Amino acid sequence: MKTIPTVVLILSGSVVAAACSASHPTPPPATALTARVTAADAVNTIASARCDRETRCKTESADTASVERCRISEKRDLDKDFGDNTDCANGVSQDELNNCVAKLHAEGCGAVGVVTEGLQTSMACGSGHLCMR
Repeated sequence: MKTIPTVVLILSGSVVAAACSASHPTPPPATALTARVTAADAVNTIASARCDRETRCKTESADTASVERCRISEKRDLDKDFGDNTDCANGVSQDELNNCVAKLHAEGCGAVGVVTEGLQTSMACGSGHLCMR
């Protein structure tokens, strides 16, 4: 007689355990978060990197006034590009901005390849490529 209640107890425990494990819904997959900066921060970073290259290649004087004029000029051009892109309201990808700056730092100073490097860098550093959608 003891075996029937024991079997019933074991079976009911198994049913409850199975029901409890099935009642937990699977959580949705985590959304990947992407590090981002504001368009204004991106403009400042790119302008600084471009002017650093100009100074390194000696196309701009290294004195403070010349560097500041370069940054103002670069920021003005970049503001036009980034300001017209409504996608920039979502920010700029930090990874893509880092890639842009790395390309600017890697650009050579000589005439050979400047056009191709400049075109590739312009594409990598433009609002169409950097702004989050």
